[in-house]
Amino acid sequence: MIQAHPKRLCGYSDITALSNAIYTKTGLITYSGPHSTIEYFNKMMLLDQEVVVEHAEFWSDDEWYLDQEKRDFI
Repeated sequence: MIQAHPKRLCGYSDITALSNAIYTKTGLITYSGPHSTIEYFNKMMLLDQEVVVEHAEFWSDDEWYLDQEKRDFI
């Protein structure tokens, strides 16, 4: 049914298993990643135009939820 009526599926974390199963069974491409803003979600998924995604100047690989006041940025 999914292959006959493809829809855009984009998710993160728990959706990974579903995305992998859809690809394995149908060959349809799915998208993985968090959506930082509704604006970028709309650009990426709903508009028919090129979207340039640039890397962030700073990023972190720390456990952000432990201490918001003391973060290590790279």
